[in-house]
Amino acid sequence: PSSTLIVNIAEQVALPIAGIIFTFVIIWELISMLTMSNTLGDVDIVSVIIKWLLKTVVAAWFIANSLTICNCFFGIGADMVSKTNVVFNEQVATVTNDSGKAIQDFFNKNFNSETDATGDELGQLLSLGILTVILNLVMKAMSICITIVLYSRMITIYMHCAVAPIPIATVTNQHMQQTGMNFLKSVFALAVQGFLMMICVAIYGALLANVLDPSSVKLDLEKNPVQHIEVLNECVLQCVGLSILLVYTMFQTA
Repeated sequence: PSSTLIVNIAEQVALPIAGIIFTFVIIWELISMLTMSNTLGDVDIVSVIIKWLLKTVVAAWFIANSLTICNCFFGIGADMVSKTNVVFNEQVATVTNDSGKAIQDFFNKNFNSETDATGDELGQLLSLGILTVILNLVMKAMSICITIVLYSRMITIYMHCAVAPIPIATVTNQHMQQTGMNFLKSVFALAVQGFLMMICVAIYGALLANVLDPSSVKLDLEKNPVQHIEVLNECVLQCVGLSILLVYTMFQTA
């Protein structure tokens, strides 16, 4: 429904305005081409008319297919996201899940609440519980922030598509073409943002897998049987930091 709404707005509201701009632009373009020489006697009327007609046809095609042009950009972005998602699932997601399961099994095997959580170590368990609560809150806040980013980018895309015919009407005019070209650059940037977000998530997954990698955890349980609690505290802190970093980089993709 939202896509149909945007198409109707573009065709019924923006397109008539683009037609007015188009009329002004082609007249201005013809006058500019005729007055480029000092005198009209130096002007090759035939070549000017042919060039002007070509520019007019191209400009009309751009306006009539403005939404199609935008969809082409977003199609490129969607294809990049799709291929990145495949690579992410093959190289990052599986490793992260395996590392998380491995470190969970490691702590379940080496942690005994009846023998390890005694004396001064109760404070470490309390700090671990507090850090776990903080991590849970950070994850919920991260989910909300990422949802806001995604929805805001989608709304921005819809807004660009709704007004697309207006700036695209200026693409072929030598005096105003920067307006249309800058708009197309903005559309392409919006299309690539999804790809950049996937890169952020992939880097986050790789860093998280490194934090949870059991091979990087060096413990001496005989000399310090509660050392794994300290390590788990450190892992939780790093996860909190990485989650905050992910949200920050998501906002930076704009």
